[in-house]
Amino acid sequence: MKVRKKSAAQKRKERLAKLKDNDLIETEVDVSEKRRLKRSDELDNESKTRKARESYLKRAKRANESEIESRDRRAKVLSNMRVKLANESEIESQDRRAKVSANMQAKRANESEIESQDRRAKVSANMQAKRANETDIEENHSPAAKSRTHTQESRDPVGFHGYCQQLFGPLRSSYQ
Repeated sequence: MKVRKKSAAQKRKERLAKLKDNDLIETEVDVSEKRRLKRSDELDNESKTRKARESYLKRAKRANESEIESRDRRAKVLSNMRVKLANESEIESQDRRAKVSANMQAKRANESEIESQDRRAKVSANMQAKRANETDIEENHSPAAKSRTHTQESRDPVGFHGYCQQLFGPLRSSYQ
C-alpha cells in the first residue's frame, strides 16, 4: 500500500492530541501552538470552501453553457425542420399547380383537336354534299335525266316547282 505523506496541519493536530492525552499543563508554547493550529485549520477550511465554491461555479457554468448549447441545437433543428416542411409544402403546392396547368393544357389541346376534327368532318361533309350535288346536277342535265324528268313531270302534273312548294311553301317573290 502506498503511504501518504502527512501534511503539516495533520502533524500539528496529532501533536496537540498527544498533549491533550498526556494532560500536560498548557504553556504559552502550547497556547500559541493551539492558535497556530486553529488558524491553520481555519485557513484550510477557507481554502477548501473556496475551492469547493470555485469548483461548483465552474460546474454550474459548464452546465449552463451546455444547456445553452443544447437549446441552441434544438432551436436550430426545429428551425431546419420548419424550413424543410415549408419547402416540402411549397414543392407539393408547385406540383399541384403544375399538374393542374398540365391538365388544363391537355384539356385545351383535346378541345382544339375536337374542334379541328369537327371542322374537318364538316368540310368533308360539305365536300361530299357538294360532290353529290354536282353528281345530281350532272345526272339531271344528262339527256337520260331529261327524259326521266319529262316522264316524271308527265306522271306528276305538279312537277318540281309544285314539289318545292309542298316542301317549303308557296314561293314569294319580291317582284309579285
